[in-house]
Amino acid sequence: MDLTGAAAAAVAKQGDEAAAEAAKTASRLWLSILQPSAEQIGKDLLSRYQNSRVQKVVAGADRRNPSGSIPLRLAASVYEAASVSDEEVVSEYLSGILASSRTGDGVNDAGMTWAGVVSRLPVNALRVHYLLSATVHVRKRGQGMNLGQMLQERVAFPTEVLTRYLVGLEVKGADDRSGSNDEPITAGIEALTALQREGLVAEANWGPGNAIAGLFKTDDRVADWPYGFTCKLLPAGVSLLFWGLGLGRTSIGLYCSDVLDLKPLEDWTLPESMPELVFGVS
Repeated sequence: MDLTGAAAAAVAKQGDEAAAEAAKTASRLWLSILQPSAEQIGKDLLSRYQNSRVQKVVAGADRRNPSGSIPLRLAASVYEAASVSDEEVVSEYLSGILASSRTGDGVNDAGMTWAGVVSRLPVNALRVHYLLSATVHVRKRGQGMNLGQMLQERVAFPTEVLTRYLVGLEVKGADDRSGSNDEPITAGIEALTALQREGLVAEANWGPGNAIAGLFKTDDRVADWPYGFTCKLLPAGVSLLFWGLGLGRTSIGLYCSDVLDLKPLEDWTLPESMPELVFGVS
């Protein structure tokens, strides 16, 4: 009997089995070394979700957009950021990012970019971002400007805005003799520097009012400010506002139109528009 064919088949089978076993071993090694099990991921996310801060963010997202699902990695990123902050603007922006990210298939993770930005930015930088971008929208909508024209304008605001709306400032009174009252100035510099580093604003500058007034054409009252800040809003800065308020899938070209009403879900300490903001052209 010729066993050559049978022997060849047996060898081939053994080779296939060896290859299959090698593949299984490689898969087990990959799973054990490079990533936790799906069960563990689920437990981790559930543990984070049980945090009351995270639940607030998820509830806000559901109010904005009650349908669809989000990618696992985005949920993990947002839950992590939400679990360690009670700050209203952080919660608002993260809930907006979740709402913007909900889709039927739950695979689009574009919100990772904006969750990362919110996670990196200091609270006061986020507050300044909202103050600037929301005010520009309110003051310029319905005036026939397009986004490109709006972004050519420079904005400026006095230090007194920061003493009212930023957190963690120990503002000294007029009779304090321990030194100059420079905490709001330092906080403003830190906030604009952080926003500029993230590509949300450009041409950030600060100094006495007469120096700020010399940077661009605006009204004369800027020169009377003891100290002020100025910058230009960038497209990414507008995008962060849209994502943070649950409109991440909406074209930022509508920023200056009167179609959108960009408002937070909750009443909070930040105004919808700050009257002190001044516009001008470099």
